[in-house]
Amino acid sequence: MAVLKLLVTIGTHTEEKTLPITEGTAYTVGRKDCWLTINEITTSRRHLNLELKNGGLLISDLGSTHGTEVNHVKINGLTCVGTGDEIKLGETRIKIIQLDPGKPSAKTTLTPPLPAKADLPARAVAVKDQRPKPYNKPGQRDSVSSEVTSNRQTLPHKDATAQYSRPGERIRHSYPVHAQDSGIKTVVTLYLKTLPYALVRFGILFMASIITIIYGIICFGGFGYLFKAFPSTPIPAYAWLLVTGGAGAGLWGFVVRYALYMVKAGHIAVLTEVISHGSVQNGTVGMFAYGRQKVKTQFKQVNILFLIDSFVRAIVRAFNRTTNLITSWLPIPGLARLMAVVNRIVYVSASYIDETILSYNLARGDDNPWRSSKDGVIYYCQNYLEILKTAVLAVILDYIATFIVWIICLVPAYAAALIIPRFAFLPFILAFLLALPIRGAVVQPLMLIMIILKFHVRINNQEINLEWDERLSKLSKKFKGLTEKAKAWGAVPESSAIQKQKPRLPLT
Repeated sequence: MAVLKLLVTIGTHTEEKTLPITEGTAYTVGRKDCWLTINEITTSRRHLNLELKNGGLLISDLGSTHGTEVNHVKINGLTCVGTGDEIKLGETRIKIIQLDPGKPSAKTTLTPPLPAKADLPARAVAVKDQRPKPYNKPGQRDSVSSEVTSNRQTLPHKDATAQYSRPGERIRHSYPVHAQDSGIKTVVTLYLKTLPYALVRFGILFMASIITIIYGIICFGGFGYLFKAFPSTPIPAYAWLLVTGGAGAGLWGFVVRYALYMVKAGHIAVLTEVISHGSVQNGTVGMFAYGRQKVKTQFKQVNILFLIDSFVRAIVRAFNRTTNLITSWLPIPGLARLMAVVNRIVYVSASYIDETILSYNLARGDDNPWRSSKDGVIYYCQNYLEILKTAVLAVILDYIATFIVWIICLVPAYAAALIIPRFAFLPFILAFLLALPIRGAVVQPLMLIMIILKFHVRINNQEINLEWDERLSKLSKKFKGLTEKAKAWGAVPESSAIQKQKPRLPLT
């Protein structure tokens, strides 16, 4: 009887398991009533088969929902694995730390050739080792096609912990997409799932509105008082207005924008997790704790998040200006003013697009946020027609909904203004300040969810078109800067890693 030692990781919890295994017996791994039971929602009830044959460990996926990967490569059919390999079932990672078949150690010997086709289970069609081949010295025979070395070396790579990032591959990401459509029902469902974040945004905006009203009263009231107190010279009044209305207002605006941006980034992190997996870490982590930790882990420092955002927004706006999308929608001559309005809407829509690319960055989990942001921009450009249409629609709906909310808020604001009849303009200002929190907590999140959903559904399993890399480099200096930042972040090219790696030969 053989002994199999595994390291099973579910979320942040890791557990070592030692299991007996018999030659020639098929074992099932899955979520319920299996030889190895994994209580995790993305693992299927019967996820994969595992069998020890001729001293080698063979696995095959049983048609699971989220598939099975070996060392980040999705398997199809029977695959041979050994010590050091990592098997991924949905969100669960299983690393083989020891395989002792009761014969010479799998760490020091080569396993026998894979069994013939006739010996395979009925569900397998062919045997194919799908693991990445190790580097061989010039002239060295490639042994992977005929036999599998259990001490196969893995090249060191900065992105070894980036679970869904596939830099250098045709499809640059492998994160799941739990939500498969961007319809209104799905948008509202996602909004309700992340409602606590929306309520926090409302609270911040509401308090900011109240403080802004009080600050405005102090600012202009002080100006009026000083103007009357010093009738001979208006300098003190204008100095007061300059300090409070200029520098003070600018500082207050920065504080509010910073607080809102950090809450928005956390909200996007939670939304991305729900879109990808249906829940936040299967309900094991609090929503606010997850959002804060995810953003901190991904971007290390807040200033990097702001800087990437400014790069992406500038690139998207430069790209949107070059498209003939608007003229194709409105091919009517003599509508220059209308075209200017529509182009302005397209310009504003870039703010939604850069937040969508932030969502892609978080979903992919690349150790290099500049690189994944660059790929996100390229994916947007590949699919700009559908995504930009959705973004423009979102901006229009945003304007309409905000106007309706403002009209509704006029009623209590006008009632309040009756108490102070001298200020006829007050109802409009009060209504505006009341409408802002509702817009920021309800309207904008709904529009953002609609665009983020469209983006993730659209690019799911989509190959990247690197022709856009050259086009965008010619179009925008910011895109060149994004590329340079990605290179400077410290990603190690594979060729350099190969040169630095000292190949170790199998022990005999």
